[in-house]
Amino acid sequence: MAFVWNNGQVGFRLRGDESMVLPGAVSSWTNWVDLRFKFISALKKIQIFVNGEEKGSKILSKTVNSSYFINAPLRFGGNHVDPLGQSLNADIKNLYISGINQPIGQDWQV
Repeated sequence: MAFVWNNGQVGFRLRGDESMVLPGAVSSWTNWVDLRFKFISALKKIQIFVNGEEKGSKILSKTVNSSYFINAPLRFGGNHVDPLGQSLNADIKNLYISGINQPIGQDWQV
């Protein structure tokens, strides 16, 4: 799950008990911001990129269960408990989801 806040903080997690939050990763939302959230399953690594620059990465210590993601609904705002909470008010373009049914070794590039 990816999270953005009005104050420029961004976060990324694949489990509720292990996440990465980066305060001030985005200096301003006034202009277009290219946000990329990347997970490399073989390395158990998550990364956040802002305008092509890696702002943070983390090696996960816990196993990610892919059954929670495969065939799960894709939400932009809301969550499984409160569909009105965590709303996203933004323009989204060039949404790209990679790694679905692809052979190991094909990877998304920044």
